[in-house]
Amino acid sequence: LEHIMITPSHHRVHHGRQEIYIDKNFGGTLVLWDKMFGTFQREEEHTPVQFGTDQPLGTTNVFWGNLIPIFRWMGVKIEAPVQGKYRISNLHIVVHGILLFTIYIQYLLMELNGTYTDRLIVFCIGIAGTIGLGFISDQKLWGYRLNLLASTLLVASYFTFFRMNDLIFEVMLALLMCSNLIMLLTAIEEPLHQKTSKEAMGMKA
Repeated sequence: LEHIMITPSHHRVHHGRQEIYIDKNFGGTLVLWDKMFGTFQREEEHTPVQFGTDQPLGTTNVFWGNLIPIFRWMGVKIEAPVQGKYRISNLHIVVHGILLFTIYIQYLLMELNGTYTDRLIVFCIGIAGTIGLGFISDQKLWGYRLNLLASTLLVASYFTFFRMNDLIFEVMLALLMCSNLIMLLTAIEEPLHQKTSKEAMGMKA
């Protein structure tokens, strides 16, 4: 099967950061294309895959995580944003991410019978939520506020002007709003790290 289909082992290679694994196994289903263009690589037993990038991004923000490599490729020097101090639990981020995923699923379903305006509204809700969640993962307070504001405006416009009578989708939008509000209200402010007197003395020395 591994000679025809992309297996979990093949896909692990794609995410490896060792030299032999970089820029390999781009296929999502068939290995044909990688073999045709010379980008196929098997997982070597003597070289276990180490996940990551050869140039660490220094951020868990999906927004910057996708843009930083592009800027670097273009020769633009850009650093990851400094992490803030407003933290929420990983469970909140996971739940919110799942809700956002359902928004994108709805967008795909609307390709079949939704109007252009409906699709645009749903697409904007998904994009706004994704960007906001990225900056929330950087623990920035304004990320929480921006996410809640953008989602509120987009959801309000959806219910006001473009109601589709889709109960399941509207329940998901309501849950998305509740999730945004809960994240904002439960964000815990953590004090920034301050050097101890011993560390300060060591720096002076």
